[in-house]
Order: sequence, then C-alpha cells, then structure tokens
Amino acid sequence: MKVLIIKLGAIGDVVMTMPLLTHLHKKYPGVLITWVCGEQVSPLLNSTNLVHEVIIVNERALLKGWFFQKLKTVITLWKKLFLRTFDL
Repeated sequence: MKVLIIKLGAIGDVVMTMPLLTHLHKKYPGVLITWVCGEQVSPLLNSTNLVHEVIIVNERALLKGWFFQKLKTVITLWKKLFLRTFDL
C-alpha cells in the first residue's frame, strides 16, 4: 500500500499528525508513506523511520510568493509526483 500525505504547516501541525503514521503501519504492514512538507519539518519526519520518502516544498514561495513563484513550486511538485500512484 502506498500513502501520500500532504501536510504543509507549522511543526505543531506535523507533530499532531504523526500518530497517523503509527496507525498506518499497524493497519497496513509494509506501507510506503510519502509525505510532502516544508523544509523546517523534514528533519523531524526523517528521524521517525516511519516515512519512506519526504518531498520538500518551498513553503514560502508557495504560500507567500508571487504568482510565478507559486506556479513554479506547484510545477516542481507535480514533476516529482507525476506518474506515481497512491492508494490513500
């Protein structure tokens, strides 16, 4: 089973979502979790050994940038996820 989690936000938001990782691993042994997040929280996710892949997005450009910065960020993310399939 492959799971994609997109959680951009403050570190507290990510910490509150982390019990989901344990639940997914218990319910679906061998689950592969890909998490899209900002640069600041990526070390936290990488340290859990519960996330198979962490994709880092430039949150500042996505949330506060000019139109073309936002567009570039979305296209970059789209390229990383293109042709992948996820069950959840």
